[in-house]
Amino acid sequence: MANKKIKISTEQARNLFLNRQLLFNSKLPKGKTGALRAIEKLGYVQIDTINVIERSHHIVLFTRCPEYKKDYLHDLQAKDKKIFEYWAHAASFVPMKDYRFYLPTMKRKPKKDSCIALNVICLKIKENMDISVYRFCNEINLLDE
Repeated sequence: MANKKIKISTEQARNLFLNRQLLFNSKLPKGKTGALRAIEKLGYVQIDTINVIERSHHIVLFTRCPEYKKDYLHDLQAKDKKIFEYWAHAASFVPMKDYRFYLPTMKRKPKKDSCIALNVICLKIKENMDISVYRFCNEINLLDE
């Protein structure tokens, strides 16, 4: 089967790109439902801690969702359980409907120098303050011995 080339104008290409990024004619619902739909359609929204004007994940949703409020992310994650935080290509808010796609990565043993491995250590230290850091590192094979 031969690949068929499709020609589109520059304007069509621009509209296609802007539409896919929910920046043109997106017609998302208002409120928290709109924020959830935006995250689902985008696939994830990267979390950014830098705050010059506002944290970037809020800017992404402010520009796409009518009547967006910053509390929506907390509610969608903590109360409604519709999104979760995970390392997509960076720390991100990901729709819960995609959780199953992240499970294989979550179940794999983290690389020794990954931030996920360091998070595992921190969580274990927090849970068991009486056990040494060395023992934790050894337990999850972070030490080269």
